[in-house]
Parts: sequence; structure tokens; C-alpha cells
Amino acid sequence: MPFLRATSLAIVFAGWACGAATGTGPTPQDSVPQGSWGGQHIRLEVTATGARVEHDCAHGTIAEPMEVDREGRFEARGTHVQERGGPQREDEALPARPARYVGRVDASAMTLTIVLTDTNETLGPFTLARGSDGVLRKCL
Repeated sequence: MPFLRATSLAIVFAGWACGAATGTGPTPQDSVPQGSWGGQHIRLEVTATGARVEHDCAHGTIAEPMEVDREGRFEARGTHVQERGGPQREDEALPARPARYVGRVDASAMTLTIVLTDTNETLGPFTLARGSDGVLRKCL
């Protein structure tokens, strides 16, 4: 009987250590909460299947669910499109570049960095708040 008690305690302790007992900490396969996230120069609209990103003179998409690890970190693939000032023809398509969106979410705060994978150029880091529309300065 003492052996069973020790085993039960180990299972309870392991669940508590990763946040499962209280339900407050991220667990594997959790996702970034859906909805609007915004900050200076950026806006992010998260869905179950990815996200739409808009920032000063650019926009992009995240093409997969934004799953977080136990520390709230995430990494997702997508695209980045550099916009330009002035009028744009309706049939004009701006080139989409491959991008990696890397960050961390903690309750209602997020940090996000965009890495353009074809050149290894880094944009950010950006600081976003859940429920915020952000503040953008679009190209004129």
C-alpha cells in the first residue's frame, strides 16, 4: 500500500509542476488566444488556423495555428508583404516573402519578432496587448 501512495503523489506533483492542476499555465498544444492583439506599429488578428498581421507599410499572414509550449513560446510560418506608398493598381500584386513569426505570450501580453527567412532580416520585436487594435502608420 505505501508504494501506491508514493506513485500517486508523484503523478499529482508532476501535474502540478506543468500547470495542469490549476489550469493557469500553458500546456503543450495550447494556442495563442484568438482575437485582436495590438501594439505600437502592429496589429494581429489570431484565428484557430493562423493569423493576419498588419504593421506600418507591410502586412502578412501566419499560415498555421499558433501553438504555444509550456513557457508560452510559439513559432509559426507565414508570409510577409512589403507595401509601398502612393496609389496601387487593383491588379498589382506585391511579392509575398516567406517569414517565421516567433514570440511569447503571457496572459494578455505578447512579444513578437518577424524573421524574413529568405534574407534572415529581423523585424521587431513588437510588444502587443490582447484586445488592442494597435497603432499603425500606413504608407502614403
